[in-house]
Amino acid sequence: MVAATFFDARGLWGSMVSLNKAIQHAVTAASCTPGSSDAIDSALKRVELAHQMNVALQKHRTTFITLLHKPKHQPDRDALQRSVTTPTAILGFSGQTKLPEALVREALLISDMYSLNELAALSLLKAAEEEKTLYPGMPRGLIAVLFYYDSREHFANAFKTLLQARQGISWTLLEGNEELSLSITRYLKPMLTLNMVDRILEVIGNMDVAKEVEMLQQNRALGDARHRRMVLDKFKSVRTLFAESLFCWSAQTPLEKDDCRRLMAYLSKVKLEETGDGTLDHVTVTLLMALLYSIEAGHLLAVEDMTDALSSFPIISDKTFVPEIHKELKNGRDWECPGLKAVVQFAWAVSLANLKQVANNIQLTDYDLYVDEDEVMLSEALKCKVFNFLEKSVLYERSTSLDSFYCRRLHCLMADFIHRMPERVKHMKTKADENAQNIIAHLREGLDVPGNIDQPFEQLLTCLAALYRQPNCSELIDEYWCDGSSMTATGALSSRQVALKNFVQLPRDFLPHSLFIPYVKFLTSLASTETSSHRLYDYLRHSSRFGPQESNLSWDHFLSALSKYYQNLRVEQPAPDSIYRSSRTARAITSQELEGLVVVMQLLTAVVERNEAARVDLSSRVAFAPIEVCAGLLTCSVPVSLKTQLLNVLSAFSKSSAIAVSVWQCIEAAGLVPTTAGAPGYSNRGIRQDIEEVESSAEEFPLSRAFVSMLIELISSGIPSQLATSMRGHGFTPYLRIVRDQVFIPHDSRTYRRAEERWAVARVCCSLFHKLVMEYQPSAAKTSGMNSIQQHPGHELVLDLVHDSNLARQLFNVLHDAVQVLEQYTDSPGYDDMQAAVKLILEMFLKILKNQRIILNSEENGTLLLIGLDKLLMSMNPRSGNCDHLLNVTRIIGHHVSLPTHATLACNLLALVGGTVSGHKHLMPLLTAPSIAVSTRQSLVQLIDHAALDEEHAGAARAAITLLKTFLVLPAPNLAHFFLGFLDGTGIRSGELRSDLLEPGVRGFPRTALHAMLSVLPTLTPQSCELTLSLLHCIASHHSTADATLRYLSSRDFVHRSLTSLPIAVEETPDRILATAWIFRIAALDLRHHASHQQRSQLIRLINVLVTGYESNPDGPSDGTMDGTVSWINNTENAPSANRGILLSLLEMLELNVDPPHPLQCQFLPGVPELVKSCEDGPNADINVEKLYQLLNQVLQDSGPGGASIAQKGPLEAEVQAVLDYALAKNAASTLLVSRRSLMEAWGQLTEVAVTVTPAETLDGPLHRAFLHAITLELTRRVLDDMARPDLTSLLVSTLLLLVSTLKTLYSPEMIPSVSANFVPALDSGEAPQVPSALLLILRGLVECVTRFRHSHQSVRANVYATLLNFLKIHSESPADPLKPKDVLSLVVAPAENSIEQYQRESYDVVKEEMSQLLSVLCCEATAGHHLCRMLALTCLSSIAALETRSGSILGTGSLLSSSPSALLEQLTQQGQLRRLLDGIEQDDQQLLNLVSTGGDLRPLYVWESRCALLAQLALNPEGARQLLQAGLMARFTKLQILGAGLEIGEGITLGAVKGALRVCQAIVSSLSSQDWSAGSQIADFLSTHMNCISSVLLTPSASIPLDTLALVASVLASTAAAGQNNSSVILLYQRLVGLIPSLIPPYAPLLKDADLTTEFLHLEILSSCLTCCCHHLLTNPRAVFFQPIVDSRSSKILNLGTLLQALKFAINSFSEASRSLSSHQRGENSSASNKELQTRTKLLTLMKKQQLSAFLCESSTYVLWRHLQTAFSSVDSGAASASRTLAITHPASLSPSPVQKSLTAAQAAALKEQVSEVFNDLLPALQQLHQDYGSKTSHVAFLPAIVARVRKIIVA
Repeated sequence: MVAATFFDARGLWGSMVSLNKAIQHAVTAASCTPGSSDAIDSALKRVELAHQMNVALQKHRTTFITLLHKPKHQPDRDALQRSVTTPTAILGFSGQTKLPEALVREALLISDMYSLNELAALSLLKAAEEEKTLYPGMPRGLIAVLFYYDSREHFANAFKTLLQARQGISWTLLEGNEELSLSITRYLKPMLTLNMVDRILEVIGNMDVAKEVEMLQQNRALGDARHRRMVLDKFKSVRTLFAESLFCWSAQTPLEKDDCRRLMAYLSKVKLEETGDGTLDHVTVTLLMALLYSIEAGHLLAVEDMTDALSSFPIISDKTFVPEIHKELKNGRDWECPGLKAVVQFAWAVSLANLKQVANNIQLTDYDLYVDEDEVMLSEALKCKVFNFLEKSVLYERSTSLDSFYCRRLHCLMADFIHRMPERVKHMKTKADENAQNIIAHLREGLDVPGNIDQPFEQLLTCLAALYRQPNCSELIDEYWCDGSSMTATGALSSRQVALKNFVQLPRDFLPHSLFIPYVKFLTSLASTETSSHRLYDYLRHSSRFGPQESNLSWDHFLSALSKYYQNLRVEQPAPDSIYRSSRTARAITSQELEGLVVVMQLLTAVVERNEAARVDLSSRVAFAPIEVCAGLLTCSVPVSLKTQLLNVLSAFSKSSAIAVSVWQCIEAAGLVPTTAGAPGYSNRGIRQDIEEVESSAEEFPLSRAFVSMLIELISSGIPSQLATSMRGHGFTPYLRIVRDQVFIPHDSRTYRRAEERWAVARVCCSLFHKLVMEYQPSAAKTSGMNSIQQHPGHELVLDLVHDSNLARQLFNVLHDAVQVLEQYTDSPGYDDMQAAVKLILEMFLKILKNQRIILNSEENGTLLLIGLDKLLMSMNPRSGNCDHLLNVTRIIGHHVSLPTHATLACNLLALVGGTVSGHKHLMPLLTAPSIAVSTRQSLVQLIDHAALDEEHAGAARAAITLLKTFLVLPAPNLAHFFLGFLDGTGIRSGELRSDLLEPGVRGFPRTALHAMLSVLPTLTPQSCELTLSLLHCIASHHSTADATLRYLSSRDFVHRSLTSLPIAVEETPDRILATAWIFRIAALDLRHHASHQQRSQLIRLINVLVTGYESNPDGPSDGTMDGTVSWINNTENAPSANRGILLSLLEMLELNVDPPHPLQCQFLPGVPELVKSCEDGPNADINVEKLYQLLNQVLQDSGPGGASIAQKGPLEAEVQAVLDYALAKNAASTLLVSRRSLMEAWGQLTEVAVTVTPAETLDGPLHRAFLHAITLELTRRVLDDMARPDLTSLLVSTLLLLVSTLKTLYSPEMIPSVSANFVPALDSGEAPQVPSALLLILRGLVECVTRFRHSHQSVRANVYATLLNFLKIHSESPADPLKPKDVLSLVVAPAENSIEQYQRESYDVVKEEMSQLLSVLCCEATAGHHLCRMLALTCLSSIAALETRSGSILGTGSLLSSSPSALLEQLTQQGQLRRLLDGIEQDDQQLLNLVSTGGDLRPLYVWESRCALLAQLALNPEGARQLLQAGLMARFTKLQILGAGLEIGEGITLGAVKGALRVCQAIVSSLSSQDWSAGSQIADFLSTHMNCISSVLLTPSASIPLDTLALVASVLASTAAAGQNNSSVILLYQRLVGLIPSLIPPYAPLLKDADLTTEFLHLEILSSCLTCCCHHLLTNPRAVFFQPIVDSRSSKILNLGTLLQALKFAINSFSEASRSLSSHQRGENSSASNKELQTRTKLLTLMKKQQLSAFLCESSTYVLWRHLQTAFSSVDSGAASASRTLAITHPASLSPSPVQKSLTAAQAAALKEQVSEVFNDLLPALQQLHQDYGSKTSHVAFLPAIVARVRKIIVA
């Protein structure tokens, strides 16, 4: 199909957008000069963009040839019509497609409207349907129409860019990339020869706005005002772009003869009536300039190689060019606009003059016939008043200035005319002189001046004045003021410079009156720059010296005339002593004199405004006193036009502060603004009279605007303090009030001759108000009682803006009217002034709102009712009758394309007002009303969409995002939810947020701010990117929006794409660093979301990216060992950074230091550090540079002329600048520090979450294990970096804690089976898995961290201690396997050492190296630190002691092989830390007492338990136990007051204290054995001292007393049984303990019913302790009786032999159960699941202990039975028993002991034997089996059989 050659599957609109984008990107990149740092990357990017552009150009070659003309095509039309009923293959649609009838009908309609190809029209509709969410509420057809014009605009812009990028003579766009420029030139060259000018002119000619609008209206293709404006703007833009394309073509390479003739033919048909005001439109001016560039010959004089010029420029290379063009202009067709033809004739005449010079230089005789007719052609042009036409039709005042190349061409045209035709210029000057004399003669004779006088010279001057008033001519006017810098290489001025200089000085002696005004205007236009104004000032200063008569072109003449005029007016004024005014008026001056004075004042203003030397010199001329004269004339009866210029002169003089004081004095003395009322009817009303009477009647207000402008300049120079203390004594207030009350407030009710002046008045008044408000600094001090004169002038304005005043209402009216004009989307007069006024109003409102709280507080006692500006903005709008002031502000956002700064201010204002709950309640229904909700949201969305256009739009987008962040923290639902898409129509009414977010257009879901942010995020600036990501984090972290947001981000793969494209660089700006930090935080939230929702695949994918840099695990090392993996990760030199993962790579590159600025050194400014300190505010102590600048200025003013000499002025200013530079540097360093801190926090958060949510099986893989080792080691290294800031490294300690905790979990017994699964060879050999060497390096770093962070915050120290503690828990279990039989030590064969044993030994060596410093820090922390730090420090010390114990047990410390002393105890003793640890017992005791009495948290108890755990660990070493006892440990325990508090009072606190102390006692006894009488006696004394507390634990097992506590007490009592036999108090405790035996065995044990294995074991342990006490007592007192000689198991109150036999039976049964369980475990060992191996091992160990304890109980109970039977039956034989050797043992519950029966009768003895024999014989087989299976292998071989034999001997005998 034909359409396929014009556009691709993206359609017409998409293809043109892509084409323009490719060209713009390539040209922009080629025209930019990259920095040295990124030169390579920029070069590669330029090459890539150039390639993309070349591909696009080759694809669209036909498009450029036809200028996007895609005609109708009947086969395409037939295909479209057929597709309604039959599926048809259509370009842009997949496969055979059946199209809706409505779509086809719309496509054909668009095709007919624009004579466009049918498929192209269809593509427009298809694109409109796809992008419908960008234009909510707009039908598809209107969007397609808009896309049609947008496509043409993109194409025209691309075409223009290509023509600009060509090589040529006027500019070099692609400087430094000539290859691309040459490529574009070659590409366009064949196209431009194919009648391209005709095509361009045809396109321009066919684009008639009126016809286009009529066509669109007929087809109903125009929508609302906004759509209409967009369509017309694009239509006009296309026409302008094509015209500018033709200009770029001709400016670079002049057009050929035929093309010039075609262009002249087109211009000949242009009519001035088309514009309506006699001016040329922009397109016509552009085409005219294209023609002027093509027929120019002046550039031929500037070329170096004339040979190339002869072949390159058509005016010379084409021999027919000059004849035919000359003939066309001389005798050709008539033009519709003669003035336009005159301009071309004038340009051709100048070209002929230049061509004459060229012909003379190169001896070119072909054009002699034509070049001599330059004068003739010029005459033809002058007949049509060419200069007058240029001034009125081309150089008119327009909203946009004339292009610089247009100005340059016109300047060259005029300069060449003056240079090449000097005789004609002189003739024109002579003619002007004659005309002047003729006019003077007529005036002297009283005749009327002829109206048909030809004045070309005057017109020339006026034309030149209009030209050089253009802003883009400022650089060109210097050619008229040539000096030494403008000389040629030969040292002389060029002939052109001389000609222009002479032209300016042509009337140096005397200027005729008729030429005075145009010449002065010309001079005024030449003073548009500082340099030119200075030269003009010098010229007029010396002009009076020329000629015999006084020159009328000098400052003296100007000022003298002005002074004389003032003196004449003063003479005619009434006498001062008369109160009556004279009826005579001032002498009237002619209109010509008035105009002369006006232009002189304009000249004076232009020079004085830009040149300080002129201001100083002219103001100091006492003879003329220009300032006094100007001020005096303002109070005289002179025309308003002159008064306006006088005010402008005073305003120009006021630019110097010293002169401004004189201006103040003069206008005060003249009474320009009177403050007192005079006589009734004759009061001096000053300027007020002119404003209210003269200007109002004339309906023009230049005087008002000039007066306000003068006040602005005066305020800028400072309001002198003398103004308030003068005779008038009213300060600035009268001036302010006249502007407010007489100018601004009534300005909208006045009638204006020109409608745009209303906005000019509003703008200048708002400028004054804005300046005063912005300079006003509100103070918290009360100001209500101060005099208004003493306050800042802005104070009164501020008060007006916080209460319902006329000024506030008028400002709201201006805002409302401006918004109404904007909403009309039409070109209204005064648009620039209107938008400037709105901007000033918004800035004032922002300043007031930011300081409103201070203002209201300082005026709370005033007489005004201040309600605040925010309340005023929410009040009623009288213009609309609704409370819609804030709606007007919101509507400004919709005009962000043309007013981005206004949109920024509007967003900031809405954030300030709507950031409060009350303001948001007003805004929510206002902006979500059904009629405006869609447009409001779309305005904000488009504002964010356009963030990448330029910096202003980027700032507006940042303001919009900040607005969303402000609203987001408010209670839900809020406006942020509405803009982000969480609220739809239903949600607005119900208040419910959506649980899902969709793509735009899906199920009618709109395009929201969230979509806009995600779409523009890759193109945003770093600052905008950081702000956008922070908002995304806010909505992703808030509980009400988190799930929906994270699901939507996951659907777009946002987090993964952000992480994979994340640039990791060392040198980054703060904004980039913060942006990376927000990405990490969002990634952490996303990981947690995936983990909580069990989205395993996405979770693993993100974790792999973070860990390895890949989406999936790469293949691991071939050997499969941990060390190999670690070395692979740590290979930073050879492995790429991507393999190391994001987390590890970024950790390596993190900068943990910020260089502070150099300290200040000031010699002249006193107290600068204090001054800087006073300007610090905010959490980061940022310096308020503006406040600092004001304070420094105040210091300079205070030092003044008397405090500082002139010589010190320069150094003072230099020091001020140095201080400001220091403040900026300090703020920059602070910002960088904050950004790096944020990045580290985010990195730590992401690392912690990633490690936490990683599944266990993934974490246990070799790669992730290696990653954990590598990142922990690297993090330890970075934390210990000597160059890092401590406040930065401390942030990483918490992450280090979590990593170490993960490592501890990784090496915990729970993970051992999994570990073994990864090391199959190790399992086969029966060895433990290898321990990575990196752990020792990590441990060394952690030990150093303890010392490094000893002075940090307590939270940091706590993290460090916890990290070390967790690391010491790695492989903290004993390396010996309790399930394996122990090897016998040998003196010949060294014991084998596995990897875990080696690690424990080497770990202890690492700790031992730093033992001294480590103990110093930990012990100091343990005694004087925070509770948490004390607990952690004590626990660390305990873990170090345990590590030492484990490392010593590896080689068998205390054996023949090793007997090394404890380094820990040695250091503790040498440093005196052991006694400090013991001294802390008293402190803990006091804190525990306070805790019991007053309550609180349990921190003191935790510290006590940690201290006791440490002491217990130290006591496990015999030497440690002895040193503790020698240091008075038990004496301190004895003094514990907490143990006397009672268990029922402390709510577990006393019980915890008891347990801690008893564990220490248990450790001492276990290490020193129970045979150490000294230790035993000390412990017994401790127990006797706290007998009440201990005895309260010895109760029947129940839920009130934990069973483990009872077992602990029983164990300690049993351990001290041998040494406590002489302590009566302890013996009582033994009695209570033994009395517990019935409650420990069935059936009287309440806790044994359905008990688990642990409970049974505890019962056995307590029972063994009871029997141990009995055994020890029986060893000392063999005749002692614990159990009565009866067998009665029915009572649990009294102990008897039946109880003992029941205990023996319970022990035998427990042994049998344990044996059976062990046997079943051994039989099912091979079939047990690997994941239950740990539980199985734990249960197995408990069963073995239970078996061992049961065997011990059998032996002990049998021994006690034998002793009691022996004692009982021996009493029968002897008849008595020693009373001293009997004990009355009762149950603890009995209140009084029952005496033991002293002897047995024969019958009782027989019965006892029978009963015992019966029970014992039943237990005898089990005892024999126990001995056979267990006792013979573990205990003394003869013990149990011997005891059993003795028992049997007694009961059988």
